[in-house]
Amino acid sequence: MRKPVRYMLFSCLAAAACVISLTGCGSKKVTAQSLLKKAEAKESENVSMDIESDMTLSLEDMAMNFHYTRTIDAKSTVQMDGVNIYAQIAMANVETLDGDTHDVTQNTKMYIVPNGAKERVYISVDESGWMFYEQDHEDVSYYSLPEIYKSDVEWTLAESTEVIDDQEAYVLTASLPVNDEMLQGSLNDFSDAMMDVIRTIDIGSMRVDAKVWISADADGGLLRVEYDWNDSFSAERFIGTDLEGFSATLKEVYTNISYGNVKIEVPEYVISSAEVADLAEDYDIAIAEDEETETAQEGQTAEGESIQEGQAAEGETVQEGQTAEGETVQEGQAAVE
Repeated sequence: MRKPVRYMLFSCLAAAACVISLTGCGSKKVTAQSLLKKAEAKESENVSMDIESDMTLSLEDMAMNFHYTRTIDAKSTVQMDGVNIYAQIAMANVETLDGDTHDVTQNTKMYIVPNGAKERVYISVDESGWMFYEQDHEDVSYYSLPEIYKSDVEWTLAESTEVIDDQEAYVLTASLPVNDEMLQGSLNDFSDAMMDVIRTIDIGSMRVDAKVWISADADGGLLRVEYDWNDSFSAERFIGTDLEGFSATLKEVYTNISYGNVKIEVPEYVISSAEVADLAEDYDIAIAEDEETETAQEGQTAEGESIQEGQAAEGETVQEGQTAEGETVQEGQAAVE
């Protein structure tokens, strides 16, 4: 009797081992690419995220003893519903020129909505009222972080998970090659002239260190993304260019990423109260007004000088007449005597 019992026990253990084995074989191995594919599947034009950007700019000319630095700390909330865009930006800007420091803080709210072939931008700075202007359609695709999904990028999956916002997350790292879209998206505070010079250097040698946290839950969505531009804008890269002496550092962090629950409507009071603010025309008008003021002042000065010259000439004529008259009177008196 004991032999069959032992056989049955071994059979049960073997069956259990087989089930465990089959379960293990049937499950898919977690890889960096499988995680990214799952995260990309959640990507949508309906998205909300917070973006922190820390940038430092430096410009030095030792011959002129010129030293300039600028730090920009920006915290933004960006929402897109597939049609409209809303952004709220808090920016701290500190500039130092030859030891003299000046700091400015600015809070901006912005709506971007389609308007025919163009976009209409409603903007308010420091609660100073709303303005609007028209622009060509902006490429805001960099907000969806497309670079991390490119197939030619080699990602490394960390051995252990981390906790982000109370959620377990897989951690991936990679070194991303820089392209023009990344430059345009991350350096939109740079002037067009600076961007033109930056494009002349070897962009292909630039690398951005990327770190991505992807939820370990079944949905596998993005939880956090970090970009560090490292030495992409080191001073050595600009030797021999119009930006010689320039250098910059840049770090970006994307958090609170969520999809599918955004609906944006521009409030009626924003539309009704917004004033036209074509920035280029305002600038031209300001220049024209300054030139007109200068011309008027020059005219008034010239007119004043003419009046003074006329008064002086008139005074001299009167004095000459009075002198001549005095001499005639004196001659008459002498003749009478």
